[in-house]
Amino acid sequence: MSDQSDRQAAISRQKSWRISARRLASADFDAPVMDLQRRMREAEARLAEQFTFEGWLTIVDGPLNFVRSLDEPVVGYVKTHLRRRLAPELHARVPEVGVGQRTPLFLARQSYSAYLRVAPRGRHASPWSGIVRIEVPESQGLGAARDRADEVTCALPRFAGVAHKDPRAPQNLLPIFALERQLRHRLGPADRAARAIRLAVAGRDARASTNGASA
Repeated sequence: MSDQSDRQAAISRQKSWRISARRLASADFDAPVMDLQRRMREAEARLAEQFTFEGWLTIVDGPLNFVRSLDEPVVGYVKTHLRRRLAPELHARVPEVGVGQRTPLFLARQSYSAYLRVAPRGRHASPWSGIVRIEVPESQGLGAARDRADEVTCALPRFAGVAHKDPRAPQNLLPIFALERQLRHRLGPADRAARAIRLAVAGRDARASTNGASA
C-alpha cells in the first residue's frame, strides 16, 4: 500500500471516531491523563446513578468519590490496596477471610468499608490475591450498609475473574473484563486509533498556523 493510500485509509478510519480537544491550565506532564481519568470516573458515576434510579443494585468499578446519589443502591468496588486503612494488627488478618466472607465494616471517608474475598488464593499468589474492598454509603445507615455488604459478599465470588482469560484476575470481575474487551473491539486496532489522533492533531495545528499567517 502506498503512503498516499495508507493515509487515505487512516483518514477514512478516523471518520468513525469522534475526536475532540480540551485545554488544560496546567504544565504538569501528567495533567492530560489525570484529567481523562477524572472525566472517565465522572461518566461512570453518572451511568451508575442512572441504574440506581431504576432500582438496580449497581457495583461501581472503583471508589464512590464521584457518585452523588448516595441514598440509592450503589456499592464501590476497589481492586487495589494502595494504603493501609486498618490498624496493623487488623490489617494483617484481612487475608484470613475465606471466599464469600468479609471483615466487619469500618468507616472510610463518607462510606462504610469492608474487605472480602472473591476467590481462593493461588498456590504462589500474594496473600492479598482475591481480596477486594467494598464501599457502602454511610448515609444509608449502619443496618442497611451491613445488609448490603452481606448481599454483595455472597454474590461477587460467582463473578470472579479467571487467570487464563484475564491477567488481573480474580479481582477484575468477569463482567468488567467482558465489557473492556467489547470496548476494545469497538475502538478497533490501537495503532490506527493513535494514527487517527495524530492526523487530527496535525490538521488542527495546520489550520491554526494558516489562521495565524492570514491574520
